[in-house]
Amino acid sequence: MVFSSFRTRWSSRIARRLVLVTALPAMLGQVATACAPAADPAPPAPVLGERLQDWISELKGEPGKEVFLRNDGAEPVTITEVQLTDCENLRQVCGTHRPMVVIAPGQTAVVFRVHPQDQSKAFGFKYEYRWRYGNP
Repeated sequence: MVFSSFRTRWSSRIARRLVLVTALPAMLGQVATACAPAADPAPPAPVLGERLQDWISELKGEPGKEVFLRNDGAEPVTITEVQLTDCENLRQVCGTHRPMVVIAPGQTAVVFRVHPQDQSKAFGFKYEYRWRYGNP
């Protein structure tokens, strides 16, 4: 399926704010390990009129983040492009990526993951994505 030109401009490009992860100073490392880790944020509730919901979660077992998208619509969608910008200390290449991830109605998928280049320093990025109805 193809978007109408109105839908393409209105709903296929979603920009997200900067995600900045700070490294704890070595002095605070001992205190941080004694505390319970923070729980990952819960997926957002469906929003009337919004087809896709996205959120960021910590990677399990390694430093980094993963970005999830959930399809709250009635048709499958394909994530055709992810653009990483304002990259700071990332192992991944800043720029345009084409994951071609298909998300069925009511399903959630990891669209991309990022890792710090230097684990002792803060890392950050902005992202946006494009999508269309149906399979590739």
